[in-house]
Amino acid sequence: MNNAGARITWTASNQISDASDVTLSASSAVLNLASFSDTINDLYLVTGTAVQTGAGGILKVTKLFINGVQQPEVAKIAGDGYVTGSGYIEVGASGPPIIETPPATPITPVPADLATVHPVNLAKLDWADCSGATSYDVYFWLSTDTKPESPTATVALSEYTLSSQVLSLSTYNWQVVAKNDVGPTAGLEWTFTTLDRRDISNYLGIAPEGPAAGILIDDTVGIGNTGRLVGLTRCWWGVALVSVDLNLNGNTLQLERGWNTPYTISSAIFGDGVVRIEDAPAVTINGSTGSTYTGTTVVSYSVASLAKSAGNALCGEISVINGGSALVWTRSDQISDLSNVTLATTGTKLNLAGFSDTIAGLTLAAGTSVETGTDGVLTTGSLTVDGTLKDPGTYTVADGFVTGTGRVVVGGGTSSTFDTWAATYANGQTAGEDFNHDGVSNGVAYFMGMNGLATNPGVVAGKVAWPRVNPVASFEVQVSDNLTAWLPANPADVDLLSDPTQVIYTLPTGAAKQFCRLVVTP
Repeated sequence: MNNAGARITWTASNQISDASDVTLSASSAVLNLASFSDTINDLYLVTGTAVQTGAGGILKVTKLFINGVQQPEVAKIAGDGYVTGSGYIEVGASGPPIIETPPATPITPVPADLATVHPVNLAKLDWADCSGATSYDVYFWLSTDTKPESPTATVALSEYTLSSQVLSLSTYNWQVVAKNDVGPTAGLEWTFTTLDRRDISNYLGIAPEGPAAGILIDDTVGIGNTGRLVGLTRCWWGVALVSVDLNLNGNTLQLERGWNTPYTISSAIFGDGVVRIEDAPAVTINGSTGSTYTGTTVVSYSVASLAKSAGNALCGEISVINGGSALVWTRSDQISDLSNVTLATTGTKLNLAGFSDTIAGLTLAAGTSVETGTDGVLTTGSLTVDGTLKDPGTYTVADGFVTGTGRVVVGGGTSSTFDTWAATYANGQTAGEDFNHDGVSNGVAYFMGMNGLATNPGVVAGKVAWPRVNPVASFEVQVSDNLTAWLPANPADVDLLSDPTQVIYTLPTGAAKQFCRLVVTP
């Protein structure tokens, strides 16, 4: 083997003729027994070459030459040079190695002691081979726990593959005890700390290698070989399911996909930054927790199905670019009411598919469209079509940029917006009536964004929180002790600022029996 990096790997024992001489004459050439065994005649090694025995692999040779010098008939083991793993080279009549001393002390931990690591980039613990060791006991524990009395694992090689992904923002301790028949030798206790896996700033520079690599961002699911965050290697294999909440933290989250393979984003994305969905012919954005991020959203060469069961699928200033890109609703109320949406390229579209939503503004380039489906309604504060600002009003298929039996409703004040909602979901009734007889007035149901049967929020941790979805002229929290006489709640107990998507009322402590309600004027 006279080429640098040349390698022979065993997949079963007894693969080379007993009469063969084997020469490794180029640096980094390797015989990898992979825990198997074999017998050959003479073995010639030079500096930089190695025999990797794996777990207990044995290579029997008649003579051993290193850099041209014949070696004595003494078995070679890890730590003697030229050998790695827990096996050995048996030379001539040497027989197995004679162990007379305990193994060397474990050193050179990976991760290094006191290191800070990303939880998605840590699959195993590693340390240097210990001369004389035949096995290793590994102890691994959270620093908040006590050291386990029994080893977490016993391994033959100088590495331990973690059984599950480590936690974010946690500190771990670990220790290795090298063992042989003479006795154990314990290494120091080492420590490392993990970063927050939700913060995409911590992903920059992590690059998976090969089609089977990938970056784990929760216990079971990968990103990297299935999509990518900015700064990661682009790969194209697999189906992504991104399910851990992510903090943009001023960065760009770029998720992309090729080869027409679908993927799903069930994350709640928060913080400020940019979200790019690119080259994704079929991406679904779902989950039960809405996103709250601010900044910019770009959908390019992608078809995104919006399917959040609660909260927003997309936020920020939204641009749909490059022909064929589309947003497709599979539920109502998927885009933030504060978002401005731009269809910038001919052929891009919004497909309401019969559902409804409210946005702050809509800009349509020439050749773009809003497909409403059956009675879908898009309510927008403003509308610009091919550079022309449109007047408040209702736009339908007759206006050229709308298809289906639904409509685009522009401006006109919150009352006309409620009237549109009531015509669809409450048979045109007033805000004070209760069309569904579910105990929630039409006005409050509209305010909370509930289009079918509605439910009032309960008391959680001494607070009542009404979702604040659709705009109204005014609303007020009222209280009563007899369900007959109602008064405005103490303004100090009504929180409109900590979460702009809710109206939060804190019940006074120590008060007698009290009832509360929300009154809405569209």
